[in-house]
Amino acid sequence: MRDLQEPKILQLLPGKRKAICLCGRELILIDLAEGKMELKLKGIMNQKLPLFALVDEYHLITLARNRMYLNLINMESGDCISTFKVGEDRFLNSLVVSENGKICVCGDETQKPFPLLVWDLEKRKLVFDLRIPHHEFLTHLMAITKEGHYVACACEEIDGNEAMFIVVYDLQNGTQFKRLKPGMTLPQSGV
Repeated sequence: MRDLQEPKILQLLPGKRKAICLCGRELILIDLAEGKMELKLKGIMNQKLPLFALVDEYHLITLARNRMYLNLINMESGDCISTFKVGEDRFLNSLVVSENGKICVCGDETQKPFPLLVWDLEKRKLVFDLRIPHHEFLTHLMAITKEGHYVACACEEIDGNEAMFIVVYDLQNGTQFKRLKPGMTLPQSGV
C-alpha cells in the first residue's frame, strides 16, 4: 500500500474485501485482502470538490472535474459508462445517492435560486429540477432516504430575514412533502 499517493478518502465496498480510495485527484480500487492497488478508475476529480458515491457493488458516480456533469464508472473495468449532463454553464456543488443506488440528488450553484437536481440512475435521466422562489438550498446540509423516496435539505431565503428551515421532498412525484421551521417539534432528526 506504499504506492498510494496522497490518500484522502477511503470508502469500503459492502460485502467485498475492497475499497475505493481518493488519492490526490484520482480514484483507486484497492484489494484489501491482497493489500494492493487493483485498478485506477478513469477520470480526474475536481480539486476542491472530489465528490463520489457508490451506486451498487459494480458502479460509482463521480462529480466531473469541470463540475458540469456526473460520470457513472464501472468499477470492474474502470471505464466511464455513462455521463449525466444538465446543461451548459451549470456547476454542481453536492452529490448524494440513495442506499439502493436508484436516485441521485445534486445541487446547482449557478442557477439563481440554487435548485436541487434529481436523477433516476436506472433510467439515466434527470427527473426533477426542484426550486423554491426566492430561496436557496444549502446542499451541504442534505440527506436522502435509503430507498430514495425522500430528500431533506436546509433552505434559506435570499435577501431576506426568514430563519433557515428544512424542506422535505417526495421524490416519487417531485412535490414538497413537508417544511420544518425553527421551533417545530421534530419526531426524528435523521432521514
